[in-house]
This record gives sequence, C-alpha cells and structure tokens, in this order.
Amino acid sequence: MPTCATEVLLAALSVSFACACGGHVADGRDLLHGTGGVAGSAGGAGGSAGAVVGGAGGGAGAGAGAGGCAADTQADPKNCGFCGHDCSACAGGSTCHDGRCDPVVLATEAGLFSIAVDATAVYGAVGVAGTVMKYPLAGGPPVALATGQSHPGGLIVAGSYLYWANGEVGTKGSIARLPLAGGPLETLAAAQDDPRRLAVDATTVYFTAANTGKVSKVPLGGGSPVLLSTGGTPQGIAVDASRIYWADGAANTVRVMPVGGGAVSDLVTGADAGWVAVDEKRVYFMGSALRAVPIGGAAVETIAAGPYVPIAFTKDATSVYTGHSDSSGTIVKIPLDGSAPVTLVQLTDNKAYDVAVDETCVYYVGAKDGALAKVAK
Repeated sequence: MPTCATEVLLAALSVSFACACGGHVADGRDLLHGTGGVAGSAGGAGGSAGAVVGGAGGGAGAGAGAGGCAADTQADPKNCGFCGHDCSACAGGSTCHDGRCDPVVLATEAGLFSIAVDATAVYGAVGVAGTVMKYPLAGGPPVALATGQSHPGGLIVAGSYLYWANGEVGTKGSIARLPLAGGPLETLAAAQDDPRRLAVDATTVYFTAANTGKVSKVPLGGGSPVLLSTGGTPQGIAVDASRIYWADGAANTVRVMPVGGGAVSDLVTGADAGWVAVDEKRVYFMGSALRAVPIGGAAVETIAAGPYVPIAFTKDATSVYTGHSDSSGTIVKIPLDGSAPVTLVQLTDNKAYDVAVDETCVYYVGAKDGALAKVAK
C-alpha cells in the first residue's frame, strides 16, 4: 500500500479527452485530494473481492417497491437500488445486496492506480514499477506494453493511441503515446517539468504541471512543446473545439484561453475545483461540490452540493462518476440533470485511485490492493 506521500504523488496524475464533436473529460486527478487517471476495466482473471467489494448499508432505493416498481430494490438484481437498475447490464454482474450491485473483480495488480479503457481492453499504469499494462476485456493474461517508464500515469485512450504522462515531483518528465494496434512508443515531449494531466484533441496534447504552474501543448505530429501559461496551480484540464479550460487550485479559479493561443481569462472565480470537464453546453468543475457554468460564462449552478472529497473523476453524456476519500470510500454517480446522486459502491477500508466508464459499466481500481473491478452504471 503506498505511503501517504506516495498517494499525494499518484493522486496528481489525470487526464481529459476532447473529441471533434465537443470536449469531454475521460478522467482527472486532484493534487489536493488525491485523484484518478483515465479509468477502465480489467480483463484478467483472479483477485479477491476483499477490500474492493465490502461495505454495508442501503443503496439508492429503500425497500420493496422503491421508485414505483413492484420489486425489492434492496435485493433484486434487475432493480438494484432503483427501478430498472440491472446489475447484469455490466457483463458478469448478477447479484444485488443492500441496494447496490455487487462489483465484479477482474484482475489485481499491485501498485496499479491509473487506468483507461477502450472497446477491447483496459490499460493500466503501475507507477512505481514503471510499466504500462494491457488487460484484454475478453479475458486472458495481462500484457506489458511499455516498461522502464518513470512513474507513468494519467492514461487516456484517444483515437488510435494510448497516451500517458511520465515523471514524479521534482523531476523532468515526458508525454508519451503508443499505437493501440501495436508499434513503437513515441515520446511527444521530453524534459518537461513534472507533467500531470492531459487533454487531447485532433491535433494536439495539452498538459498541466501543477508544481511549476505551467500549461503547455505539443503537436501530435511532432514538434517542440509550447508554453501557454504560467502561474498558479493548474490541475485538471479539458479542451473543446475552440478553447482550453483548466482548474487553478491555488487561485480557486477555472481559467480559459483560445485553442489557437491568446489571452488567459477567468471563466469562474471562487471556484473550489481540482477537476474540470466540458461538453457542448457547459463547463463542469468539482471540488467539495459538483458545479457547472455555461461555456460562454454566466451564473454558476450547483449540481450536487456534497460535501465531497473526490479522488477520482470521470464523465459521460449524462452523469459524473467520482470516487471519494471519505470514511466509507464511496463511488458515486451524479446525474447532470440535478437529480439525486446514487452511491454505486461502498468500499471497505479502501478507496478508488481511479474510475472510468463505458456504455454499461463503471470501472475502478482499489488503492489498497490494486484490484480492478466493475459495476453496472
């Protein structure tokens, strides 16, 4: 199990991904709280549910018929926690206890903390060992894709590549990528000051270095890195078709600048945030609460007041999913429409280093034991 100091280091690694139709965060990490990278699942066998599953207490629904259906939402796997929440929608899920689907443990990898997923595999960074792993979703043994890396983290799948950041506090790091179909590792940017979080669009990787206050970018096709901004503590970063957004934890500000360069401005001030995400309409930011603001700037909306202590974060089209370093180590689904948050997992003596989602599952990795697990969304 990592030391407290190591957890702070690992917590700094995270990323976001913006697609051509509008940016979105695949994941992020909060330096202040300890947060996750891009999340995924694992295809390897084994691993005890042990500390990952655990947890007691009721789920989203309280007793038979909760939510208006004639079912025991505390035990019915087809209506677990609330009506229509089918545990089997996430392959392998079959049982429901206390209103929560029982997680399915897929693999265990000591030291694993940053994960990403695509349609065929889960990719994981084992930071201290310096390896980047592949866990086929169809099953089979894990495969080492890259070795000899320097505390890799912040994994993200974007297009046909897997991206990550190398480096640790006080050292020079790099931005690397590997073709998903196989091929040599590429170093896009070397000798960078402790890069932590990434965002990717069709032409560029953007990255922050909170310890040195830098926001930079490097072309996907090769070229020299470009320094975009200095100052503050830039943490989570996201990008859409026209602008770059990042959370400045020290200044409690969400900052923005044009993708093509230009002046940096404050989109939100007084923002308690280490995470940031964007879609076609709103910019989302999270610290002790999940909040949002229209892309053009306006009144801030509180989506979920918390209080939260997010250590892992990801977003899909309808919800944000977060792991919390609280007394119960919960993984929570927060609908973007403002409806009630749902606790999907309650860990026992554990917390999630990272979370991510696909169409049907939430994947996470346990900080205590490196167990990768999944549960129905």
